[in-house]
Amino acid sequence: RSDTMMLAHIDPESGFISILSFPRDLRVQLGGYGTQKLNAAYALGGDALAIRTIRDLTGIKIDHYAKVGFQAFQALVDHFGGIYVDVDRRYYDEGEMLLAIDLEPGYQRLDGDAALRYVRTRHDWDHDWARIQRQQRFLRAAKEQVFTWNVALRLPGAVGTLMEYLTTDMGPHDVLRLAWWGAHLDMGRIKQVSL
Repeated sequence: RSDTMMLAHIDPESGFISILSFPRDLRVQLGGYGTQKLNAAYALGGDALAIRTIRDLTGIKIDHYAKVGFQAFQALVDHFGGIYVDVDRRYYDEGEMLLAIDLEPGYQRLDGDAALRYVRTRHDWDHDWARIQRQQRFLRAAKEQVFTWNVALRLPGAVGTLMEYLTTDMGPHDVLRLAWWGAHLDMGRIKQVSL
């Protein structure tokens, strides 16, 4: 099952990105499989069914897709030497059902492993909604930090790392061009919302 699904509208002409996050437990109609949780689309029909389900749910034509695995996420965070995040509270879970986590509150640098645990944990006061908020908070922190640190020197290596783990219908040149454009986009031009 997919862990996280987001729909991004990237508009270089207007200089704007909007990102819509979907709750993984959202009930949807999966063609041929009846009513299922949204994250089952990938498990039951791979990329094609996941894309078709998001398209049917939103009515939006999807031009491109990118599938990023956990290894890519960890490798990218580590490529940039970690990301500083203001952890809002203590997160602790021994990991009997899900990924173990033990984070104290406060502003701290998360390496790839800790960052993955932070964005994935679901043992929270508001379950998937709080998880989506943490993911969006982490993306904002990463954007603010990564793209102010010698971006011209580090971005090609980051895209190279990402391409090792990424499945997409875009070529490396297109990914690098989008990353470079996004690196220079002001945070006020990025809108993140949840369904």
